[in-house]
Amino acid sequence: MPSRNVSLRLRDLQEKDSGSYLCFVNLQDNQGTVKGQSSKHLELDVLVPPAPPSCHLRGVAHVGTNVTLSCQSPRSKPTAQYQWVRSPPSSQVFFAPVLDAIHGSLSLKNLSTSMSGVYVCKAHNEVGSAQCNVTLTVSTGPRATVVAGAVVGTMVGLGLLAGLVLLYQHRGKALEEPANDIKVSLSLQSSHSDPSPSLECPPNPKPGTPHPSHLTASEIGEKGTTEGAPGLAVEVKVPSEPLSAPVGKTAELTCSYSTSVGDNFALEWSFVQPGKPVSMSQPILYFTNGQLYPTGSKAERASLLQNPPTGGVATLKLTDVRPSDAGTYLCHVNNPPDFYTNGLGLINLTVLVPPSRPSCSQSGQTSVGGSAALRCSSSTGAPKPVYNWIRLGASPTPSPGSMVQDEVSGQLILTNLSLASSGTYRCVATNQMGSASCELTLSVTDPSKGRVAGTVIGVLLGVLFLSVAVFCLIRFQKERRKRPKETFGGSDLREDAVAPGVSEQPLESEDSSNGLLERPSSASTVTTKSKLPMVV
Repeated sequence: MPSRNVSLRLRDLQEKDSGSYLCFVNLQDNQGTVKGQSSKHLELDVLVPPAPPSCHLRGVAHVGTNVTLSCQSPRSKPTAQYQWVRSPPSSQVFFAPVLDAIHGSLSLKNLSTSMSGVYVCKAHNEVGSAQCNVTLTVSTGPRATVVAGAVVGTMVGLGLLAGLVLLYQHRGKALEEPANDIKVSLSLQSSHSDPSPSLECPPNPKPGTPHPSHLTASEIGEKGTTEGAPGLAVEVKVPSEPLSAPVGKTAELTCSYSTSVGDNFALEWSFVQPGKPVSMSQPILYFTNGQLYPTGSKAERASLLQNPPTGGVATLKLTDVRPSDAGTYLCHVNNPPDFYTNGLGLINLTVLVPPSRPSCSQSGQTSVGGSAALRCSSSTGAPKPVYNWIRLGASPTPSPGSMVQDEVSGQLILTNLSLASSGTYRCVATNQMGSASCELTLSVTDPSKGRVAGTVIGVLLGVLFLSVAVFCLIRFQKERRKRPKETFGGSDLREDAVAPGVSEQPLESEDSSNGLLERPSSASTVTTKSKLPMVV
């Protein structure tokens, strides 16, 4: 018979999609004749994560009173279970009998001021979780008034009692004889009456059995829990010491339990990042109704060592461990109605990471007589690496008195530096997973040599400037000597100067007989050179 896939896919499931689905198939031949038919009923149950619950406080939070914290989610499928925790700085996780995980109530009795704080309720099922919180403030309330009233009442009572005593003493002598007669009468009557009934004391307890009045509060609680627990209660065991795993390897978080596994058995593994409260846990996987549901960012790497975990072993196996996996893991076993002991185990996991290559730096005055600080730090490494500074080469190591090293912070302080302190220094960061290093070169300078060098350079520059000045002066003198000597001042008169308003018309005639030039007397002007200033 041929087979066909007639599967039905439903998208965007809603809670109202739950119900019974009928798959009906008719078998027909080529002529359309029905040869047979088949049907199958399928039940679909749509799971719904808890809706945000509402938290309430019932009762008056005074010292010595009792209150109840209630938490209820309006919608959840399957029915949500509840966990109450107290937020830091006084973190606390609550369990039965003070916690009712089914109805979400937490009973707090005999309140004290130290019980004040923020209480967080987490409603969770196999598909999700939600939470709410309520602030509890325990006040002294009317206690002081009650104490004051009790004191006043006691004083009044003592005063009345003292008055009655004085009254009886005053009337004592008057009633002494009648009182004696009454005593004699009573003694005669007692001699003829039945013997007084005996007072029986309870038998002594067996040796080794403490008297009920000697039991401590914890012993009474344990006794009451043991006597009132129907059946076998849930008990989870985890390692008391923190676990560690190298990065990239596989970690096994051991968790075992003892209980009578029933149909309502459920296992939850969750994770809390370092420094955060338990109420902010992130689910890793669920096991319920015989199915395993990995969830969250660790879903692909998380699995159970034994699946199904119904044989008392709930160990979590985490592959390819990463630095972000470090934190607290919660192994929570639920087996209703077994809520009478601790169903939660906490495991701290440390991921071992080798140190990253550190960075080296220096600060301070690196001159003779000064001080310098060399620093070294790795950005990653778990556990936190320790640092060690060493000096490379054949140069002598600085004296211990001038070298102080801090292995935790990675700082090396060098004091009273000398030229011998110069060299290459190496910092090595080490933890149990490996080591890494960086190097730094320290150069110590001598200020006195710097001053001598500066003096020499200054003298050379001075000589240079002086040579340039002498050269320029000599050249200036040479240029001055080459200038014409006929240099007259602005107030001097030249012999060949022409007076203002007179034009010079020289008449030159050549005497052919003697070859001399003659200047006519009428055209010549005789001037006299005078050193006196001329006034115009």
